[in-house]
Amino acid sequence: MTPLAVQLPFSFEEPVWLWVALIVPLMVVLSMRSLAGLGPARRIAAIGVRSLVILAVTAILSEVHRVRRNENLTVMFLMDRSLSVREHADAQESYMEAVCRDLPPKDKTGVIDFARLAYLEQLPMTGGYYLDRGRLPDMPNPERTDVAAAVRLAMAMFPHDTAKRIVLMSDGNDNMGDVLAEARRAKSDGVVIDVAPLWYRLSNEVYFDKMVAPATAEKGEIVTIRMNIHANRAAAGRIDIYHNSDKLDLPLDITHKRLNPGNNSFVLRLPITTDGVQRFEARFVPDDASMDAIVDNNRATAFSFVSGKGKVAVMTMNPGADQALVDALTGENILTTVIDVSDDIPDLAGMLDYASIILANVPANVFTEEQHQMLASYVEDTGGGLIMTGGDDS
Repeated sequence: MTPLAVQLPFSFEEPVWLWVALIVPLMVVLSMRSLAGLGPARRIAAIGVRSLVILAVTAILSEVHRVRRNENLTVMFLMDRSLSVREHADAQESYMEAVCRDLPPKDKTGVIDFARLAYLEQLPMTGGYYLDRGRLPDMPNPERTDVAAAVRLAMAMFPHDTAKRIVLMSDGNDNMGDVLAEARRAKSDGVVIDVAPLWYRLSNEVYFDKMVAPATAEKGEIVTIRMNIHANRAAAGRIDIYHNSDKLDLPLDITHKRLNPGNNSFVLRLPITTDGVQRFEARFVPDDASMDAIVDNNRATAFSFVSGKGKVAVMTMNPGADQALVDALTGENILTTVIDVSDDIPDLAGMLDYASIILANVPANVFTEEQHQMLASYVEDTGGGLIMTGGDDS
């Protein structure tokens, strides 16, 4: 839009062609002499028609557009509901209620809450924030934060006939997605993103930074588990260790630790007596609960794979129809497990228990996007085998 469109109800895509309109005064002067033989009325009509033709050509070349102004605004509120800011839920709702009280009556507001995934809680509508306190559903997977997904969903929900604005309420600790790419895309579409930061200070906090186990091990080997725990202040507590979901009975002098401010590293050695995937989990239990503000980040997991006799998983929608395949594998002394994907699909740790997975006439839409990614990781990252048989649903 050109500056001229601020006063006029139209704009020009190629305003340089407006200089052609300067031909009109020159044409009028020349026509007064060349059309002197015509009567006054006919002369004025001829000059007017010529001027209109020149102005029409000028408008076409300059690509004139009518400008329709709309002063209405749509605001999409993005509400962070991840674990790190779960104590700020009421404050965020109070903020939206306060802002909506001052909105013009024709402006629209919508609400999206997000953690790992983004959900539309209120369609863009006039009248402000409609949701009652406590009506928001529980947020799944709150340990992850994807601000980019929330911005992307907001961009898709904007009506086309209003100005657009996004208000992001978050602490900014996103660990998924590319929010900067989404912000650049919003800027290119003329969408303004305002940020209402959520501030907090956790003076007493303990959390697991990481837990590492060897990727592979041999049956009967003693593996070394390395743990790193961060403490904002000095604290003490017990580290419970679980091996394949079973809590290990370890002496208190091994599991009870005193933490110094900052990072604390610990090493634990455990014997491995079974093959397959070995899942290790550590949970920190403080002696004084007041020294740990968030208990959800007090655990960490690690995996090791112990080689043994290879097993194959046959994933099927119809176990009876694929029994011939199972019998053939069993006849070759291959340990085979039948998994009915209608009832259950193992996670990545469960997949690692098998040397190969056979998808027996299984349609792709049986798996969620996350499970598709787990299958890809099972093949690409861990070297698992994947076979897909044919069929009408394959």
